[in-house]
Amino acid sequence: MPPDTDKKARRFSEASRQEQIGAPQIIQPNKATRHKEGGGLHKAYCKDNASTGSTIDCYLDTDTTGEEIEVNCILFATSDLQDCAPLLVDSQLILVEKIGAAWWCVWWFNNTIICSAPT
Repeated sequence: MPPDTDKKARRFSEASRQEQIGAPQIIQPNKATRHKEGGGLHKAYCKDNASTGSTIDCYLDTDTTGEEIEVNCILFATSDLQDCAPLLVDSQLILVEKIGAAWWCVWWFNNTIICSAPT
């Protein structure tokens, strides 16, 4: 190897050893990762049971006394949060992150059919 090429190879090798690449910040395995422009995770408590639409009103950080926020949810195969699993109910804790001006739930919600026992 020519001396100049060998010198470059050693320089790149040393630089790669010194480079520190952190692990991705995972919220929940196989679910979602932190948004690069997010404001960090917060606890939110559902103000009411889930209803129609893809948003739910919540209290931020503390149940019943926290700041009221509207949380956006990502839904699959439905447009109503009340038809999804996990089912959100009053006072249930969820994790949220503020991205831009909007609050987003870090969990995804899938359409489900709730079966009732035969009468």
